[in-house]
Order: sequence, then structure tokens, then C-alpha cells
Amino acid sequence: MDKCYAKKACSKEEDYIDLYPKNYTVKPVANRIDLYLLDEIDSVDRYAAWVPLIQGSTEYDHIIVHISSPGGLLDVSLQLYESLLLSPALVEVSVEGPCCSGASMIMMAADILSITPASYVMCHAFRGGFVGKANEIFANSEFSKPWFQSVVTDVYKDFLSKAEIDRMLNGEDFYFTAQEVLDRFTKVIEARKKAAAARAKFQKKVQQSVDSVFSEQKDILVKSKSEEPKASSTKKSKTKETKEKSEKKPAKQPAKKQSEKSE
Repeated sequence: MDKCYAKKACSKEEDYIDLYPKNYTVKPVANRIDLYLLDEIDSVDRYAAWVPLIQGSTEYDHIIVHISSPGGLLDVSLQLYESLLLSPALVEVSVEGPCCSGASMIMMAADILSITPASYVMCHAFRGGFVGKANEIFANSEFSKPWFQSVVTDVYKDFLSKAEIDRMLNGEDFYFTAQEVLDRFTKVIEARKKAAAARAKFQKKVQQSVDSVFSEQKDILVKSKSEEPKASSTKKSKTKETKEKSEKKPAKQPAKKQSEKSE
């Protein structure tokens, strides 16, 4: 079955060799790493080998995450999402079945997204509970709501609207077909491009400011070094002139003793 493909997100710097503009590109690939998320996301131990593979990847590696999962533990899903998002490698997510709950969070770390036509994505608020003393339960409840709201907003921004995120936090589930996912993910890509361009522009300005400061300091240093011999020469000249004047000046005659008065 043919896959539907979304456009590639250009949020990461990559060394492309443009042989023919807008025709094709060549990029070296050191390793292709395939990760399979084909079941419920449960114990963190199950994905212990994933994290060093992802974190140890380079900009020349290609990571492909194959997803057909109902979701699972929130903490594990966030760990995998953040590891993939921060990886310098090219991250491709291939949705090959249901991609629900925590699995949809992992999907949002993709640089390239592919999804089979019969696949679907579901996003919803987390489910869980906390057991403990009354004050501990209240403290956990007060912390969890704003924390999860912040996490969801950061993960699904540009994929879900603010209104949809608010509705999801209030318990509504959202289901998307393959085509809807691609349409929405294209918006994510565009937002990432703008953010990357803004970061690059800011970094360029910062670098220009740093270069300007270093240039000024270099000019001052060169100028001070060039003036040092002149100052030294002037000082020596003044010292020599003072010495010569001192040598030419006649010695001071001792005062004559007054003659004794005659009686």
C-alpha cells in the first residue's frame, strides 16, 4: 500500500550539497536506525536501549520510528519525544496503524512524517490517579493540571488550536484521519521553519555583535602596541635631554665665610 507523505520539516541544520537548485540534494548518511513502537508504551526498561541510540546519534544519521500503538505511560512517552526532538539526526516517523495518546506525542518529534491511508491518530488528556495522604493527593492535583497543560501546549502547538487544547484538557478526545494528520502536520512544519529562520537571524545578529566587539578590541590593542615604541622613545629622549642639561649646569659655588671683625 502506498504511503502518503508530508513535507519535511527544516528545523535542524543539515549539510546539503545543492547540485541543481530545487532538483535534488545529496546528503551523507552514516547510520539508519529503525525503532519499532508496536505495542502499549509501558515500562521505561523496555525502551532503555532506545535512549542511548537516539542521544548518541549524529547529524548524518537517519532515525525511523515505526508506530502502531494505543499509547501508554505519559512519562515514558515524554522521555522518548524529547530525546527524538533534541536529536541532531534526521527523525522520520512512520505511522503504520493506530497512533494514540502517548504515541501521538512521540509522532510530534518527527522531521519527516509518513502515514498509511488506513492509519489514524488520537490525542487526549492523560488518565491516572494518585494514592496517598489527603494533603499529598491535594498537592498532586494542584501540580498536575498546570503542568500537563504546559506540556500539552508545547507538544501539540500548531497541530492543535488553542481552543482544541482547552477542550482536550476538559476531557474531549480528538481523532484524525491520515489526510487530516498530514494537513495539520504541514502547519507544524511551516511553524518550525519560521522558528528556525528567526533563531538563525537572531544568532547571526549576536555573532555580528560579538565580531564587532572583538574587532574593536583588536584595533585598540594594535593601536596601543604601535604607540608603545613612540612613548618609550619620547621618554628616553626626555631623560637624555635632562641628563645633558644637568651635566652642562655649573656647579654651585660654596658660600664664602664672613671675615672676622677687626678689633
